[in-house]
Amino acid sequence: MPVVGIAYMPAAGDFFVAVQGGGTTHNGKPVHVSKVGPLSDATVTHGGLQQFTMSGVGDALIRLANACDIARGCPDFDGYRQILLGRSDAMVDPGVQPYDICAPAVLIREAGRRHDLRRRSDRKQRRDPRRARRGAHCNSLQIGDKPGDGRNGLLSGTSCGRFPRSNLRREV
Repeated sequence: MPVVGIAYMPAAGDFFVAVQGGGTTHNGKPVHVSKVGPLSDATVTHGGLQQFTMSGVGDALIRLANACDIARGCPDFDGYRQILLGRSDAMVDPGVQPYDICAPAVLIREAGRRHDLRRRSDRKQRRDPRRARRGAHCNSLQIGDKPGDGRNGLLSGTSCGRFPRSNLRREV
């Protein structure tokens, strides 16, 4: 698990730093992520549309758009940047790779929430990942592996509020 996260976006003038146990800063000032409650009140950023359709979870993006207040596409780190700047409440990216989220995982976690990419079946054998540091409750947005599969999918994204997972899962 990474313990240091650094992200520098020179064109935007943004420099984010987080060290495990030390919080997150943006240009030297402390950062805290959103505490929005229900998903219906949340602004959610997401990865490219092709990532959803090519991975067979395009229907999950439509359910997400219908369940949240605002859904916006943001490329790569910019979605996490929007969370850290307080402009978004969550980021969902079905095409994420470990190298994509090393820095954001620490930045988001230290700003007050948890980033979780484990499969739901793995989660049951470990400590409940929905408990974020500093005592806040946090769920990751659920996307199925296949269209209509809401039970075994990746928990992909950073949910920075108290979002009920059932809003995105198709009931079978």
